[in-house]
Amino acid sequence: MGFLKRLKDVASGRIARSNRIIGNHGVRICEKLETHANPLLEALIGGTAVCTIEFLEAVLFDVKDFKYKDGTEEPNPFKENKLDEKNSYEMFKLVAGNYLARLIGGEYLDSVEDLIDIPKLKKEFLNIYEYNEEDTKIFNELLELAQKDERPSPELRLFDHIFERAYNIASPEALFHIMNFELLFRNSFTKIFLPGLLEVLKKENRERAH
Repeated sequence: MGFLKRLKDVASGRIARSNRIIGNHGVRICEKLETHANPLLEALIGGTAVCTIEFLEAVLFDVKDFKYKDGTEEPNPFKENKLDEKNSYEMFKLVAGNYLARLIGGEYLDSVEDLIDIPKLKKEFLNIYEYNEEDTKIFNELLELAQKDERPSPELRLFDHIFERAYNIASPEALFHIMNFELLFRNSFTKIFLPGLLEVLKKENRERAH
């Protein structure tokens, strides 16, 4: 299964370019799955860990400073400010949570809600990612925005929360980078995370039917 192979590649460090800042968080979280037997929870945790690593690596290392036609520049704010291991996890868990907020808020689980205890799944997810009370408030805010499907998007608020929680500064006014952050996340959710998770769900449903 391509989705699971991707998880193994990340966990082995072959994809993560900055293990101390990003990759190690995903590996540590995935190691917690050894005590769980719920296939959906395993896929959800594994998928969010994989996608969060790749998304943050793109934001931190791939996104260039934006140059306007008049010669002025909009520096990548994620590169301008430094992260340590502790603060980078503040960013990591909020991004991972936004995948779940998008999943629930977009009603992707509605067709299987008679088979899945969504509140329990959410609680287990947030526990594994070590959410505290403030983190949970942020998650619920992002979930509410995802359910409304209007502006501001969850990603716009996520951008603000990352700088407030991980960098301990006010969210910078960086129009291009905010828009690019939103686009990168949406692409990651729709093109990588969601197809991989649905692949696991389909497999689980086939096994239930036999």
